[in-house]
Amino acid sequence: MEYCNRLKNWSLIICSFALIPLTIILDILGIKLGWLYLVMGVLVGSAVIPLSLSMFWTRLTSEGMIAGAVGGCIAGLATWLGLASRLPNGLGAGSFYQNTGDDYTMLGGNLVSIFAGGFICVTVSYCTKPPLEIHDIWDYTYDIDNPLHPWAETYQQDLGLAEGNKLDNRPTFLSVYSKFKSSAWAAIGASLLLTFILVVVWPAAMTTAQVFSLNVFSGWIAMMITWVTLAVLFITVAPAMEEIRAAFQAYKATHAEVAQAPASLTNGAASTEKF
Repeated sequence: MEYCNRLKNWSLIICSFALIPLTIILDILGIKLGWLYLVMGVLVGSAVIPLSLSMFWTRLTSEGMIAGAVGGCIAGLATWLGLASRLPNGLGAGSFYQNTGDDYTMLGGNLVSIFAGGFICVTVSYCTKPPLEIHDIWDYTYDIDNPLHPWAETYQQDLGLAEGNKLDNRPTFLSVYSKFKSSAWAAIGASLLLTFILVVVWPAAMTTAQVFSLNVFSGWIAMMITWVTLAVLFITVAPAMEEIRAAFQAYKATHAEVAQAPASLTNGAASTEKF
């Protein structure tokens, strides 16, 4: 788990700094950020539903996830380029950028990529795996554990286990579900609320807005710049600070162990190093 956390933090740092030269190259090529953002939806939108299903659908298979991501991407690209080719001048060199950036062309490519990826993922998963009970899937999680920090011991108080330090004293699915049922419903409710705000409320509010005045538009741009700046600082500074904190805690733990060690062991280690 500690290795995964370190890998996550370093991945965030590397990806964040890798975006800087990539952005400069795209700016030199004259590619607009809005066009690139929508094209990325066509390319990676097919993985949205497979990744979401991996968190709560027991019937999902690796074959279904791969087929959904790859097949949905191909279908989305085909739809995107197909719709662009029907516009005046098609996919010619002089009109490629304009036609592929058309609103309806981008909308069609993104929708097909997302829904085709989900449909292919579900279909292939049904064809490659027999139905299993939720308890059978729960048994598989017993093999995903850290022997140094068993999850039954880590969450002993949360799960109400009397002897969580015993490896075989692992709770059933129903006991875990009952303990975290309120948290699960809170997460579902927050997700639905945020989705409603971003998909319905926010676009509806923007449609009622008139043409911005100079002051209103300047305030809007300032808000966007502030939001982007804070986001960049968070994804670059937070992982680095987390690594520094983890290294400092490891140093303190090692120093405390050395200080608590018997003097004979410390002297023996020192003489061995000197030798």
